Amino acid sequence: MTEKEIEYKKALQGAAQLVKLYGDEFLPAFTRMEREIGALSEKSAAVARARAVVETMGL
Repeated sequence: MTEKEIEYKKALQGAAQLVKLYGDEFLPAFTRMEREIGALSEKSAAVARARAVVETMGL
């Protein structure tokens, strides 16, 4: 897990606390952090796949 992913997960936890304590008006912050974490995961997976392709080529 990268440092950025750790920071985003902490932000997600904070946003979840805001929703719990203060209600739905903080839901957009929570869903945004979910999307950001998903995008980071997709990027990491794509990089891993690209590296695997290069390795199969013997480069």
